[in-house]
Amino acid sequence: MFTNNGGIENSLRRSVKQRLHFVSKHRLRHHKICLRNDPLATFLSSDFTMMNLFLLRPEVAGGWGSETVVANRAEIESGAATIAVVTKLEYVFDDWLGDDLLESFPCFIVTETLAEKLKNNSLSGLKFSDVLISVSELFEDINGVETFSGLPAFVRLEPQGKASFDVEYKILDWSGDDFCLGDKADLIVTEKALGILKEGSLDQCDIISLKDAGLCDIKK
Repeated sequence: MFTNNGGIENSLRRSVKQRLHFVSKHRLRHHKICLRNDPLATFLSSDFTMMNLFLLRPEVAGGWGSETVVANRAEIESGAATIAVVTKLEYVFDDWLGDDLLESFPCFIVTETLAEKLKNNSLSGLKFSDVLISVSELFEDINGVETFSGLPAFVRLEPQGKASFDVEYKILDWSGDDFCLGDKADLIVTEKALGILKEGSLDQCDIISLKDAGLCDIKK
């Protein structure tokens, strides 16, 4: 790929910049140059149009409770669908290591404290809804019965944007939102969103950079 040759890449980037400037300056009416459908231009101009994206794999502190409602349960049970459409979530804690962002596939929850920070920072692709919180016998065995009252308040986080990547973690598509759901219900966020999330605890969350195709840098 061109990324292995700085001289060639810089030359081609200059070429694309010149083409973009030419289109902007002359506003061609009869001969449209569609850079969006030009794979080379799309690749080389990616730094100008796409923010850094990150795949998050949060702490799994529990699972669904009996109050959880799955709209497509029949399709899941028959094998016609693989990702549940959860319209009501009960999150049952088995333990908690302290992170503010948690997962129980394909659902995500955040502490109310972190949710307020997200709401106050003009992030797109965000939707919050109620979640019922309970604890299992395992949680009580590990932490004691009285510990349940010490859990912070949580809300459900439902990403509204869309993004996808291939097996090499190369970005294939992005709706432009700060919070996105991947094809396999992965949580994908922008660098701006990640910065706000890190104001809470993400100690148990794996963070995989999707910017550098194929490098898959895992950061803590």
